[in-house]
Amino acid sequence: MSNIAYVNFCPHTKGEERHVVDTDNGYTRLANELLEAILRAGLTQNQLLIALAVIRKTYGFNKKRDWVSNAQLSALTGLPETRCSTVKNELIKLGILISAGRSVGINKAILSWKTKVNTISKTLTVSVKKTFKETVNRPLQNLLTTKDTITKDKKDNIKIVPIIPKSVAQKINKATQQPSGFTPSEKHTSLANELGVNLLSEFAVFVDYHASKGSKFKNWDAALNTWLRNAVKFGIKPQSASHRMTENFNEKHYGVSDIPVWME
Repeated sequence: MSNIAYVNFCPHTKGEERHVVDTDNGYTRLANELLEAILRAGLTQNQLLIALAVIRKTYGFNKKRDWVSNAQLSALTGLPETRCSTVKNELIKLGILISAGRSVGINKAILSWKTKVNTISKTLTVSVKKTFKETVNRPLQNLLTTKDTITKDKKDNIKIVPIIPKSVAQKINKATQQPSGFTPSEKHTSLANELGVNLLSEFAVFVDYHASKGSKFKNWDAALNTWLRNAVKFGIKPQSASHRMTENFNEKHYGVSDIPVWME
């Protein structure tokens, strides 16, 4: 008798069909982006099992949310019902699951998940912003005049604009009070003669008026010209050359006045 034992590794009997998975028996339609987010979320084994079980009980029946009991989750995952309840609450706190009453479902707004997927997304966003800035700034830098962009043929065409210091520019444009020693110039005299205005009397009034007001002008010569023109504009009658000359009171004859009666 032989001591060799024969083992049958194919227990299927003839005529028995092997079970093969087929979508004809049902399937769960799931977005690739959502599945990839779940894979990158860094979930624990139990969290991953409950998340997939919820997907099976919702998307597997073409529903966004549905009431999924702890017993159903336990039947799919093999976890105790109490453990299923605890893990489901953990996923709700992480924002992966959303609940409305007794219904529960997957949160499709993956950027609101409080998991590693957010860290990956934020890093990706920062990287994109940085790349975008570099792409935009590079053409702008090429437009700037630098030692790298100046060539021999462009060197002679560069216009150098003098930069006026801010303090000097403010001093130039700043209005001031009447300068000490300010007197009418020949241009003022010529303008007064042209307008028929007594320059000396108008200048005295001009000085007293603006001294009392504390007036400030950027150009006092122009201010005096304006004063002389306004003197004619606002009612002063132009004088002839003979009237503008200083009167000689000694040459005038005023007659003889009678002595009052009370003095006799």
